Amino acid sequence: MDTNSNNYLIEGIRCILEVAIEPLSEYELIQMLNEQGWSLPTNANDSLDLFTSHFLVFNALYQLQVYYWAEDKYLEISALAIQLHSVIKKESSSTDVAHYTSDEALRAYYLDMTQLTNATEDSVNQLLNQFWERLLANDDSDKALAIFSLELPVTYSEIKKRYRSLAMEHHPDRGGDLVKFKEVNWAFGVLQRIYRS
Repeated sequence: MDTNSNNYLIEGIRCILEVAIEPLSEYELIQMLNEQGWSLPTNANDSLDLFTSHFLVFNALYQLQVYYWAEDKYLEISALAIQLHSVIKKESSSTDVAHYTSDEALRAYYLDMTQLTNATEDSVNQLLNQFWERLLANDDSDKALAIFSLELPVTYSEIKKRYRSLAMEHHPDRGGDLVKFKEVNWAFGVLQRIYRS
């Protein structure tokens, strides 16, 4: 692979992916890299070291995704399933893997090495907190959408419009029900954490 990257994990990950039969989790991939002698930190008590391992692995994976795309293959990337697939058919206009995936913002994040070099323990902990907030919000998203009488797919602008309408309707100063108004505010908070970007 011809790359200008200084990510030393690329070739090791490439070798693992090309012989893997089943999808690998990020944890399994890191364990296999450590068996190759890379000594990636996996100590959950040190968030910055753990983030460094995670970031380097995902940076290498997203670089490899672009490489494999040029070879008519698709590299599926998630924390729980990393797997190389053959691409059955590319759309004629889709010469870039970004047109094939829905995670363009994630790709851009992990391909930007300054995200790693600028990381601090505080910034990593903030990212972790945001991750957990979004995860918990996702658990409540069905209930929040039901309160708003919305169904997927939905956009943030549709959510805001519906919030304004419901907030005006149920605001206690306008003769509305305080309990319903609080429920609408709760639902909006949940949906904001998921859909606002």
